Amino acid sequence: MYGVGSCQGKFRYNRPSSNMKPLPVKSIAHYRIVEPIGAGGMGAVYKAYDNKLQRTVAIKLLPPEYVSQDDRRRRFFQEARAASALSHPHILTIYEVGEDDGRPYIAMEYVAFQHSGIRSLEFT
Repeated sequence: MYGVGSCQGKFRYNRPSSNMKPLPVKSIAHYRIVEPIGAGGMGAVYKAYDNKLQRTVAIKLLPPEYVSQDDRRRRFFQEARAASALSHPHILTIYEVGEDDGRPYIAMEYVAFQHSGIRSLEFT
């Protein structure tokens, strides 16, 4: 039902599952978290609502266990810079990169879709 694309042209199919850790906060910066979309090695992606621009977005968060690891933070922000430098119909638009209370996030275009057996797509 929900989709998040890749800056490298690759997709990993992921379903939000019961083992996806609940987000301990209800918002990140000016984004209200709505529901989980999926999770992978470099983060978890949530459907969110941008209170400033009044639109639905996808928010990718670096997992809490990686927040203090400099190499993981560097790769997270490098991914955002790489994706934001590209413009293509099959690549999501990056709206914002930032940190809220020390937790890095990437706000990006939210794409809803329907596909038999697939609930979400996530960055690889």
